[in-house]
Amino acid sequence: MTDLISKYNATLQNYNNKTMSTKTLKHTTAIIASLFITVALFAKEKTKYATEQDAIRFQSQFSDTGNNPVEPVEQTNRTYDEGVVINGVRWATRNVDLPGTFAAKPEDTGMFYQYNRNVAWAATGDVDDWDTTKLDWDESLSGYENQRWRKTSDPSPAGWRVPEFGEIQTLLDVDKVDSERATVNGINGFKFTDISTGNSMFLPAAGFRFYLGILDHEGALGYYWSNFNALERANILKFTIYSVNWSTIDPRAGLTIRPVAE
Repeated sequence: MTDLISKYNATLQNYNNKTMSTKTLKHTTAIIASLFITVALFAKEKTKYATEQDAIRFQSQFSDTGNNPVEPVEQTNRTYDEGVVINGVRWATRNVDLPGTFAAKPEDTGMFYQYNRNVAWAATGDVDDWDTTKLDWDESLSGYENQRWRKTSDPSPAGWRVPEFGEIQTLLDVDKVDSERATVNGINGFKFTDISTGNSMFLPAAGFRFYLGILDHEGALGYYWSNFNALERANILKFTIYSVNWSTIDPRAGLTIRPVAE
């Protein structure tokens, strides 16, 4: 490119001195054309390099580390999950999908469920016939049993169950668990890492369905059931783009489930 620029400068000098012949003019045109082509190719390669470096930096920003990193790969066994132990609780690495099955990948939403009901609802689009009835107090059960997700209504795969509220709270112990916003395969969510072991899991930000079945906050917020309720409100794990904490919600809402081992 330096040689082309030198020839281009010499040509301009000839032009200024008005000594340029027809032959020289054709030669000059060829030099200028070659110069523009070379500059264009150089710019294209530079842009490609910069784009590749930006992609590498973005990927490294959200890369998972630790002794047991999140593995965003599809698993063919939809009823078995080895799980991962975080702060003494063995969590599944995937959400519940259809009753008795796991989602294919850790970043997949799975299905939405209303509290203490094992009817699966789609995590995208509109739904019909949403159940807006309130929870009934079963007089044949004790108060404690009425405040728990019943085993017969639990959609978790065999060997797994909806987590206790106390198990949800173990993820919020900042002395033992590190939590941070993360993205896996383009899916936003939160990553929880056991500080002592490095074990980690990813929960996708699937949003939720209001008690009328309307989908909201998908890709931005995460709402996960615990098995405890006080009839009017049920306890959940909730994370936003800024923080993670526990909260309460109408039991008729539709949320995701990340089960724990029985």
